[in-house]
Amino acid sequence: MLELQFFNSEQSHEHIHTDIELIYILEGRVRVEINDKTYVLEKNGMIIVNSNNRHRLLEDREMSEDSLWLCSVLLDYGELLEDLSRDFALFWCNSAVTDSGEYKILSGILDEILESYEVSEAGNYMKKSLYYKLVGCLAEHFLVTGMSDQWTRKSNFEKEEMLQYMNANYYRPITLKEMADKMYMSETAFSKYFKKIAGMNFVQYMNNIRLHHAIEDLLYSDKPITRIAVDNGFSSASFFNRVFKSVYNTTPTRFRENAGVQPEREDHPKPEGYREVVAAYLENKTADMDMEKEEKYIHTAMDQYHCYRKIWTAAVNLGNADTILTARTQKHIRFVHRNISFKYGRICNLLGWDMKLRENHSFSALKFDDVDTVLDFLYDAKIIPIIDLGDRPRHTLRDYDRVIYMESRKKVYETLDEYKKVLEMFLGHVVRRYGEEWVDQWIFDVWFDPGEAYQNTIVVRMEDYDYTEVFETTAKIVKSFGKNIRVGGPGFVIGNMHHPILRFMENCRKLPIPPDFLSAYWFPYGYIDESDVLGSVICPHTEFIARERKQYENFIDKYGLADIPLYIMEWNMSLSQRSFYNDGCGKGALMLKNLTENLECARMCVYNLLSDSGADYYDLDQMLIGAAGLLTKEGIAKPCYYALMFMSWMENDVVDVGDGYMITTDRRGVYKILCFNYKAIGQVFYLRRESEFIAIQINSA
Repeated sequence: MLELQFFNSEQSHEHIHTDIELIYILEGRVRVEINDKTYVLEKNGMIIVNSNNRHRLLEDREMSEDSLWLCSVLLDYGELLEDLSRDFALFWCNSAVTDSGEYKILSGILDEILESYEVSEAGNYMKKSLYYKLVGCLAEHFLVTGMSDQWTRKSNFEKEEMLQYMNANYYRPITLKEMADKMYMSETAFSKYFKKIAGMNFVQYMNNIRLHHAIEDLLYSDKPITRIAVDNGFSSASFFNRVFKSVYNTTPTRFRENAGVQPEREDHPKPEGYREVVAAYLENKTADMDMEKEEKYIHTAMDQYHCYRKIWTAAVNLGNADTILTARTQKHIRFVHRNISFKYGRICNLLGWDMKLRENHSFSALKFDDVDTVLDFLYDAKIIPIIDLGDRPRHTLRDYDRVIYMESRKKVYETLDEYKKVLEMFLGHVVRRYGEEWVDQWIFDVWFDPGEAYQNTIVVRMEDYDYTEVFETTAKIVKSFGKNIRVGGPGFVIGNMHHPILRFMENCRKLPIPPDFLSAYWFPYGYIDESDVLGSVICPHTEFIARERKQYENFIDKYGLADIPLYIMEWNMSLSQRSFYNDGCGKGALMLKNLTENLECARMCVYNLLSDSGADYYDLDQMLIGAAGLLTKEGIAKPCYYALMFMSWMENDVVDVGDGYMITTDRRGVYKILCFNYKAIGQVFYLRRESEFIAIQINSA
């Protein structure tokens, strides 16, 4: 059920076992090698080694003078699967990589186990209760689930899941066809794929697993040979004998006779002094916890302050232009603008087909009725437009990589000349209608879209798309109608750079009209490290903005463009339009943490989106749909709305910013204090799809 081992020296030999092993560092510093990855753990650190993972422990003497003491908690894999009612189990628990509140919960349970470890036999009920408490914690916070529909990704996560499935079902007649079907591959392709990752063919691998368990039965039970063969997945006793002899050069019967029936395995010998180490560790832990409970007082000099730019409340993405034609969306915009007072409103697809600007690709005459309706509304509301000139896809995302609804795209422009003509006619019209003074304040973002590069420019290879020419053409036309109109691009995502964007970054200073700003999109997503067993495409939200900022600064320094202003044209804590995290208080509090810690990370940041109304679809008929807007589709303000509203209320000079608070002043004796109590999202959130969580799970994550 539960076995504890203590070590005061490194375990340098690489080993493998079926038990789940939870390693807990009591003293010192250790390097844990699992398969081909190395993690460094210090005191209080913990890591889980999944079943049948190669691993070893090496003492890090160079970085730590403390002696090494660690506790190893072994959980019987078979019993664990039975308790969890699962065919296989895979855990992600590694404090060297992530540090969330769940580790404190797990650490508390491990401390209870250490305290009760030396109780008498009468205390076994306590041990059993702690076992189930530990399993419950692991299942709730560290068990990886909800990924069965992603077998086709074939990342190392899926490889691990596949091997775990085979290890857990060794006693069944698993076939090559069954596993090939699970991986959505042909038997031939799967056979080659499996041999590449396992170093042996499928049959050899299954036989090795079965022999491992069969030897356990031969040594530690009195089962007859036929029963051992059947219990461990062999089709018959004769086949078991044949496989056993081919590996061990003897029969199972003779092997048992030579070894004799062994007594139950003895526990690992406990090193001398372990009791004192455990007692000292628990005593220090209690003292640390008492210190954490002490009240914290914040002292700051109220006469020291500095001015800051309110970048986080300057602009909001209003959505697609055709949605602004509706009374409901206009009502939502007025409400948010009245309370947050944003200056700029971003519009997408203003010149797209939904605006009924023209028929097909003719441009001899353009009908601006719908365009005028949108711009008239913004003019009356005193909102300056940020116009995205790209052909934005119309879709609703369930997750970052799964679509609920995707509208088919029709090319807006067939040639660059057509694009130039439409843009010139549009700018001429708006200058005549609204005057140069207002249009001169507008912002144009020339978005680079890989889909547009292929579909609208008719190129076969991405490298052939000349984004630089498109930007140069746009800037020349726009500036001819107003020298103060700002033009920028390309709307990139760090880590997903295409060749045309890189060429633009290299050459933008040499252009006749350089960009007034560089535009980017910031969302908490990254890329899985394929050399790791596990990884999440969703990055931790607590440091999301800081991480994006650092990546951007590192990238932009290579091109010497740090002096060009950065405009974040889209940012949010999620791309999913079906995640109840978007509707909760947790998101609002974490937004405030990110915003207050990064007050000057860009020149402007545009929140995406204002309203959930554009994400409504047939799949849900309820008030809260999990979309990312500030307001629900009915116009009810969500916690993320209040986060931005509170930021907009702050004065223009900041006195102090700290963990959970921000203090500002107007320099005339008025001080405003913003407090927020954020909670880091549990790491189980990052290992599942965002759309899979229901509200109660979000609150407990």
